Amino acid sequence: MLSQMAPFYLFAVIVAAVMFIAAMAAEGRGSHILRLWLTSSRKEVVHSLREEALTGDVPRDPNSLNLVTHLGAAERRYAEMDARRERDEARTSRAA
Repeated sequence: MLSQMAPFYLFAVIVAAVMFIAAMAAEGRGSHILRLWLTSSRKEVVHSLREEALTGDVPRDPNSLNLVTHLGAAERRYAEMDARRERDEARTSRAA
């Protein structure tokens, strides 16, 4: 039975390997590994990578708290809806 699943497992391993390599390339580690493989002086590469890690500037988007504000507004909106529903239910129960 497992032998019938071998093509599926092979395909899954290939997809996983491709995704792993794509993730490494997107993260920037792929360039570090290529630099290690293609350079003759490994100590020089390790030294330059160490300097990059310690003094290099990492580009990042500025922090934004808009998401927190948006989530807080949604929470307040739902609380208002719940309070309105409770008032309407209380009003209808008093009228009946």
